[in-house]
Amino acid sequence: MKDIVLIIPHYGDDSDLRQCKASLKGVDGMDRVKVVVIDNNKNNVGYTKAVNRGIRENPGMAFYWLLNNDTIVQKKTLAELLRAMKKYPKVGVVASQLLDMKNQDIIVWGGSKQVIPGIHKSGSVNLGQLQEPTYERWATFGSVLLRAEMVHEVGLLDERYFLICSDSDYCFTMRSRGWKVLHWPASKVFHDEQEGVSRAANTKRSDKVTKILMDDQRKFADKWMNGRLFMELESEVDTPA
Repeated sequence: MKDIVLIIPHYGDDSDLRQCKASLKGVDGMDRVKVVVIDNNKNNVGYTKAVNRGIRENPGMAFYWLLNNDTIVQKKTLAELLRAMKKYPKVGVVASQLLDMKNQDIIVWGGSKQVIPGIHKSGSVNLGQLQEPTYERWATFGSVLLRAEMVHEVGLLDERYFLICSDSDYCFTMRSRGWKVLHWPASKVFHDEQEGVSRAANTKRSDKVTKILMDDQRKFADKWMNGRLFMELESEVDTPA
């Protein structure tokens, strides 16, 4: 029985998507997974609307797995996400640890710091850094599992965000309703940091993309950063799970 929907928003080079889909073969738990690719190449509605479409068109599932198209998944990636969900019933979002595809010892997302401008905890697997599960303020949605029970309560992602910040916004919203965000480092995914749209040092970024990113950040700031609720949620330090 398939009770997990894997949603892959796709935009750009098809070779990234082929590599991502190839890595899914042999992944533990894939017999439970329905794979849905939302192709934005013909009509680019943005990341957030693509994710929401994948959720909206697949009701009645237990989990929604959101995965970037420029990733490579490991054999235990999904099984570990599911293990975390089973262990922690108040977790609404559990996030894989993201490693640099070109240097797989480098942790590019091992938790989150300031939501604006989107600072990640980084480190090295070889040095044993960031290898304990932690509750986080927010997670980047490179590879995350959403609990359907939480989605039904909280609703879909805020479609005012085109490309970024809908993930952090969603985490703050669900946390305000008592759900938790968990970084689960036993679940690892390789991510192409050179091409990632959220990479701050990406020199290939066009003026158009830069404007979209800045606009999304402004929307997040306008929605959250002047309120008392944001201060309360932001002041909660990340803690061991």
